[in-house]
Amino acid sequence: PGLLQSVILKVQSRDSSGLLPFEKVDSSLLTSRIAAAFRDSLEKNGSPLPFSIVNPEQNSREEQAAIVTATASSILPSSPGYQARLSDYRPYLLKKISPQILFSLLLVSLTVGAFLLIYRNLQQQQRLAEMRSGLISNITHELKTPIATVSVAMEALENFNALNDPARTREYLDISRSELNRLSILVDKVLKTAAFEQQGLELQPETLDLRQLTEETLSYLKVHFEKTGAGVRLACEGEDFTLQADRIHLTNVLYNLIDNALKYSTGKPQIEIRLQNGPEELQLSVKDAGLGIPPEYQSRIFDKFFRVPQGDEHDIKGYGLGLSYVAKVVDKHHGRITVQSAPGKGSRFMVFLPKMYTPGK
Repeated sequence: PGLLQSVILKVQSRDSSGLLPFEKVDSSLLTSRIAAAFRDSLEKNGSPLPFSIVNPEQNSREEQAAIVTATASSILPSSPGYQARLSDYRPYLLKKISPQILFSLLLVSLTVGAFLLIYRNLQQQQRLAEMRSGLISNITHELKTPIATVSVAMEALENFNALNDPARTREYLDISRSELNRLSILVDKVLKTAAFEQQGLELQPETLDLRQLTEETLSYLKVHFEKTGAGVRLACEGEDFTLQADRIHLTNVLYNLIDNALKYSTGKPQIEIRLQNGPEELQLSVKDAGLGIPPEYQSRIFDKFFRVPQGDEHDIKGYGLGLSYVAKVVDKHHGRITVQSAPGKGSRFMVFLPKMYTPGK
């Protein structure tokens, strides 16, 4: 009650000066003056709270939610003292502490957000570690198979007089050459991906015919089509399919998309390749009737090392590098690639390439 006590002393000292000893001060008038002085003091202190000045002897306890100060003593013998009743203090207190509350909520939100971000990153790191572990296991499996095959072929040539049989010798050499080619493709994919990560993809653009390039790529894959019994159809809408692009990288894009269509098809693959001539860009699409891609994985198929889970990890050979490479090449040509797919209904990859290549665009 320090503030109330000082107010009472000032008011009573002022009002009692000049009074005779037997004269009394009007208590109601004195109370109103104390209230006015107390209100002025609160406003000066920045605390304009609603209050009432009460006599401790007449103070009721009906307002349970009110704050009542301790009794401030009076200098007048006829007055028992006064109390200040603060009845509506909650809005004022809330206003005073609202910055601290908001700051605390902000800190809590930031803490929760940071925790969720860390948790999400940990989950992503765990998934990435699992993917890398699966990749290493898959590559190890892929490396061991051709090495074992070549070793057996060499052993047969050495120990079973296969050199005396030219046909068998040629067969073993063809097997060895094929397996070594598989090793070369794997190493080449890994090295290319590493080079793209470190140095970026460099293009050597030239004017070429996309239709002719597609037909050449299909001729290279003829043996694969015959081996798998694949049915391949090339459809062209338009006449001129000339564009500026890197021949080697664009050939690899075609090879990877067609190779994926072969690998992820069931039974005898049915592949449709379509070329469309637009005003400013060419569209290449490769469609298959294979396994399809679940919607939850379609946004991740162009990530490096990502492979759509298929249950048995070695059922479908691959390293999770092909589509990542394709996406990088298409992006470097200032094009775009999209996919339409549904489980059990196959996939359709669409590549859009500008006819004119603009370096540094």
